[in-house]
Amino acid sequence: AGLFVLPFIFSTQSTTEQMRVPKAQFLILLSGIFLASRIAQRVCYILGGAVALIYLSAFFVSPIFPSNSLLALSAALLSGLFVAELKKHDIERGLKIFELSALTCAGYAMFLQLPGIDPLLTMVDGHDHRRVMVFFGQHTLYGPFCVAAVASALFNKRIYRAILLAAPIFFINASFTYLSFAVVLALFFIHKFGTKAVIFLSAIGVVAAAFICISVISQKSVRIEALNDNGRFALWKVTYAIAKARPKIGHGFASFQYQFQAFQDKSIREANGIDDSTLSPEAQKILKDAAELKLRSGRFLSAHNEYLETFYEFGWIGPVFCLLLIFKFLTSWLDGQRGPFEWALCAIFLSFCANAVGNFSFHLVPQGLLPLWSFVAVTSRRRKDILNP
Repeated sequence: AGLFVLPFIFSTQSTTEQMRVPKAQFLILLSGIFLASRIAQRVCYILGGAVALIYLSAFFVSPIFPSNSLLALSAALLSGLFVAELKKHDIERGLKIFELSALTCAGYAMFLQLPGIDPLLTMVDGHDHRRVMVFFGQHTLYGPFCVAAVASALFNKRIYRAILLAAPIFFINASFTYLSFAVVLALFFIHKFGTKAVIFLSAIGVVAAAFICISVISQKSVRIEALNDNGRFALWKVTYAIAKARPKIGHGFASFQYQFQAFQDKSIREANGIDDSTLSPEAQKILKDAAELKLRSGRFLSAHNEYLETFYEFGWIGPVFCLLLIFKFLTSWLDGQRGPFEWALCAIFLSFCANAVGNFSFHLVPQGLLPLWSFVAVTSRRRKDILNP
């Protein structure tokens, strides 16, 4: 029915092409809703609802229609539908191929990048080659990929391979890479030692969380760098202050990358006709903090916290969907066979959930595909027997 509405779609905004472009955008919305319905049927209803929310937010809320972001998202989701049709032995074979790819990356990191003799990538002057990044553009972006490969090898009892895959982690040397690696190790100990490991690790987690929370809450100025956070804690503070202004619908899908720079740069605001002197004292305080953050840590195109960014872009319903998806994964994982293969999928998914606290790993290719495929494999098994031979 929506296709027959297309001739009547137009925009009243004078800042955009009013007749042709809105029809193309509406067609993308229709395709996204159709894709969401298929995902709801073949994977799970919660993921389908989250996908529908993204396309609706992009069309009705986002200040700039994010065509490129939607294209990448659609391709990723289509790959998820492909995974939903696979059997257990297909996914096992896929994990082995993934490990071989990761081994090649680890070898490149340790034998070429670490010694500083990388012949392919041109190193920027002053770049610390000791923090390896392979072909991911940044060491923190290589981290979640590396950890996921370790999880796959470790739980499938390929111990020597797991050790080789883990070697670059200590030269990536990034806090949230260590966190995701700790999640994998914690799950491995729980898998081996059961309840005793749960109690011991829970105690360690509570103490660590309390220490970090105290450090974050006590930070009064964005100029202070607590726990070597590279500006993350200050960024989260400013992001939350902006996000809570629109807690119901947010600022729209993919809006952060377009909007946040305006908060950091006065010249961008002036070019868009915004006079800072007319803003409220609270808004001026946010602008001051954002500008100081730029001086200390540079421009930001991501909130470096996937859960906070969903609050910024979708309002409260964004984090709610995140929690529901994690809950759905865990309940689906618990409701069935839990051999080494299933533990590996769980470790991959939860390691990315941990990394996403301080990174934007779900926005990356191919990194973000790994937790998506793990989610699909686990939640689809009841309908398609995906984890059965």
